[in-house]
Amino acid sequence: MTDEELARKLQAEWDQEEASVSTKISGTSASISNDKEPDAFATRSRNPQPDKGAPMRERAPSSEPPKSDVIGTSHKGNARGILSLQSVVTAVDTTSESIPFDESPLTFDPAKYVPQLREHWANDGGDASYALLARCFVLVGGTSSRIKIVDTLVWLSTNAISPPYISLELGLGGSAISKALRQVCGLDNRSLKAIYDKFGDAGDVAFEAKKKQSFTLRAPKPLTIKGVYNSLVKIASAQGPGSAEVKQRLVDRLLQDARGGEESRYVVRTLCQHLRIGAVKTTLLIALSRAFLLSRPSITSPNQNEPTYEYPLRSVEDLRRLKKEELAEVWGRGEEIVKACFARRPNYDDLIPAMLEVGVCPELLVRCGLGLHVPLRPMLGSITRDLSEMLTKLQGRDFACEFKYDGQRAQVHCDAGGKVSIFSRHLEMMTDKYPDLVALVPRIRGEGVGSFIMEGEVVAVDQTTGELKNFQTLTNRARKDVAIGSITIDVCLFAFDLMYLNGQPLLDRPFRERRSLLRSLFVEIPNRFTWVRSLDATSQDSEIVLDFFKQALNFKCEGIMVKILDNLPNLPTPIASTHEGEGNDSTDKQQEGVISRTQNSKGKSKASLGDSKENEKQPTLAKTARRKPLLSTYEPDKRLDSWLKAGTGKAARPNGGRPSCLPCATRRRGR
Repeated sequence: MTDEELARKLQAEWDQEEASVSTKISGTSASISNDKEPDAFATRSRNPQPDKGAPMRERAPSSEPPKSDVIGTSHKGNARGILSLQSVVTAVDTTSESIPFDESPLTFDPAKYVPQLREHWANDGGDASYALLARCFVLVGGTSSRIKIVDTLVWLSTNAISPPYISLELGLGGSAISKALRQVCGLDNRSLKAIYDKFGDAGDVAFEAKKKQSFTLRAPKPLTIKGVYNSLVKIASAQGPGSAEVKQRLVDRLLQDARGGEESRYVVRTLCQHLRIGAVKTTLLIALSRAFLLSRPSITSPNQNEPTYEYPLRSVEDLRRLKKEELAEVWGRGEEIVKACFARRPNYDDLIPAMLEVGVCPELLVRCGLGLHVPLRPMLGSITRDLSEMLTKLQGRDFACEFKYDGQRAQVHCDAGGKVSIFSRHLEMMTDKYPDLVALVPRIRGEGVGSFIMEGEVVAVDQTTGELKNFQTLTNRARKDVAIGSITIDVCLFAFDLMYLNGQPLLDRPFRERRSLLRSLFVEIPNRFTWVRSLDATSQDSEIVLDFFKQALNFKCEGIMVKILDNLPNLPTPIASTHEGEGNDSTDKQQEGVISRTQNSKGKSKASLGDSKENEKQPTLAKTARRKPLLSTYEPDKRLDSWLKAGTGKAARPNGGRPSCLPCATRRRGR
């Protein structure tokens, strides 16, 4: 018999036995149990309507006792054994559910739960269960408290299987997930669409669909964190003919083995690469730094080849005795180190091993410094609405004005052997997109230049006239496997910064020095490689700056960039700020104490209301403690007032084209 015929035969026998046997006899109830919707599922079980996409279900022969992996029992007292089925889709991992991950790390004791967890995981090879991670997701997604989120995320999850510059994408469409839900949960297209129309989120749809799964005859194999990760890597690695079927089978298996609605919810959200738990990259790095300040991995194996972890820890008892401000300072120092390391080398596969060796300390910045062919996160500029605001912010400082070209920001790496890598602002690999720039690099290296990391703007140009073309023209260029002979849109690289030279990082050098090295050690090639047009000025040169700004617009640029040239010789003492940075985490608590000496509209700060004469000359500490520092160094992954953007959305676009929002444009591709 086919599976469908067998299912109908078993159902008929079940209904017949139910009618003939008294319901008072224990164990003879044939209804499918479900706590929330018993009537709906009982009706569904008595009137099965198998669709073509229903999964193959394993049957337990009535003449044999049920196997251990079969949910159900064989009833005696009749010639043919009847199956009593129990739903397992609502089963949860009670061991993981009992752990209070959202408890403060100063009171949470991991050793209290480790033996129980290890015993629980022993049947699955000792690997941590995915239910444990799903539990963290539920707790984080269920609170808006940033403190609770950080406390819970001493567990780490980035919802990514590789850094952006390594091409390892899942390549899954919504159809693969929908098909898996239909097959695993026994839903037809209409039912699945009704759930999606109601909830609108793929993870919530999976949660509801799993609840509506009527029964299963085989207990799912518990998911593990390592197993889920390995499945994601296999999905991303599947290529060529038949890869769609391979990916579909892997997705089906993940959803089959997911126990309960929450695991299903977060498996699907992981496949969609959108967890929706309100935790961003900065939050994860903060949690990671605290985890390494408080704990070390414990090794219980007698194997001498096992690594030992000996980095110093902070005593939890000592931390409990600290005042709130003192504790924030301890946390803050560790957080800034970890965030700075990740900004310079954004790969957890590099960061975590270094942290296991030395912990969270200044040496970590040396272990996780700049590396060739590993893109660092770019420094970003703050937005100004007009030139007067810009000049006010830069009062008393020397700065450089640069044309802000309408192109694509690019980070060019070249090692001593001549290997070239090009990355986008979002750290995506663009080497295949610009083979003409790769071929150009040997020609621009001056005498004595070995390895370097350079930053510039790639702009579409007319090679004959040097006329600049707009960004839309550049987008028409192919993105992958571009052959030099097939290029129809020529580009020029306008370089504006040098962050690494001959094995030495230059991030801590002033911008004036970095710019000097860039212009003296590299060779200009007209309309192929050159430097951004620039002008040095001070806040007193308002007319000169305005004229330069107009030149930029006439040159079909979006406006100008303004950058601090030198650091102040004597910076004020830093003031710690409790303000959490936004966007690209622009807050640097070790350097954020550069205080503006400006006062409020009444000529005094809030603190001066009582003694106006004496305090009228005091700085406004309440508001300016959050002021971003004016530094001439290169600060990866920070948006500071050291770099300012001034421009217009129209930017001299031809034929009075539709103006674009400058902030949106710069977030998408510019500086």
